[in-house]
Amino acid sequence: MKILYLADPNSVHDLKWMSYFSKDNPCFIMTRSHHTKISKEKLATYQIEHVGSINDFTTARFWKNRSEADKIKGWVNEHHIDLIHILFAEPNILWSIYHKKFDVPIVATTRGSDILLTIKRTIESKSLLNLIVARLYRQAFKKSSAITCTSTSQITETKKLGVSIEKLHLIKTGIDIELIDQCLNQKKESRIKEKYILFPRNMQPVYNHELALESIKLLDDKFKQAYSFVFIDEDSNASAYVDSIKRKMKEMPEVKFHFLKKLDQLEIIELMKNATLAVMTTNSDGSPVSAMELMYLRTPLLLSPLDYDQEIFGLIPKFEAFKPHSVTKSISNILDGDLSIALDKNKQIIVDTCNRTNEMNKLGSIYSNLISKN
Repeated sequence: MKILYLADPNSVHDLKWMSYFSKDNPCFIMTRSHHTKISKEKLATYQIEHVGSINDFTTARFWKNRSEADKIKGWVNEHHIDLIHILFAEPNILWSIYHKKFDVPIVATTRGSDILLTIKRTIESKSLLNLIVARLYRQAFKKSSAITCTSTSQITETKKLGVSIEKLHLIKTGIDIELIDQCLNQKKESRIKEKYILFPRNMQPVYNHELALESIKLLDDKFKQAYSFVFIDEDSNASAYVDSIKRKMKEMPEVKFHFLKKLDQLEIIELMKNATLAVMTTNSDGSPVSAMELMYLRTPLLLSPLDYDQEIFGLIPKFEAFKPHSVTKSISNILDGDLSIALDKNKQIIVDTCNRTNEMNKLGSIYSNLISKN
């Protein structure tokens, strides 16, 4: 089958999903026009061909959408595409409105913040423009051939848009267990010698690192002296946000921070495996891959008080409120308690429910069924 993805070529998660299918199928990617850093050479290593870029769907200048839809239709015809897959719903799913023009099945995937935060806010807004956009989102979701969600909370939110249950599928992001095991076998010396607490999410405002830093400031001196605190993605494109985080770190000279640049797979696995504790203070989330990887690695984990999938994250402790003292209290309780609690159970949950190979096979079945019916 020939698949055309609308995806971010710089997203690790998008590449992992696409590359699973590009091994055995001709796969193509179209990108949003603001994705200017596109390495065709890198995509080629995954056997994915970049066909071109499109401007985002616009409500204010709706007449411009037709020419962009014509571009997509041209790529569908040129490459004999069997199916389009949109890998992040906001705002990309709006192109499903042109499903008749494309004349191929359209699969759309929600990942978390798209349906749980941005689209939800649009739907709930009472402004005139957002009332129009909300109507278009409902239309687009209904016209998509299938919607895959990475958590049950996303399915619940998507149902509210009037999408029939037959179109909704739970496809967890999953983790590459075989790859993690390979990384573990390539034992690499840890770059951080002392004990440390890890904050493994990238540098974006939604991950709420300000709260993490404010909670570190309130920690007892015994923890500040016993542990260093590790953040990643110093070279993020969100440079203004990174600068604000660095300023907050400088305000705590008594704390030892490590602020690391982007890491490769082996480096991040080693970093997660050797952490005493990993903490996530994110404002909105789906089913975070890094959390699943930490669970598989048997690393203690603290999560935000969000509506995470109970089947996966039910045993993971969560701080009570998005307040610094609440996070500080939870970190302190975990460090003072038995760090080995439920770690074996956590790993088995991931083995049983979050193997990426199994999840991608489910997605492949959805592809095949839709193509055969078209």
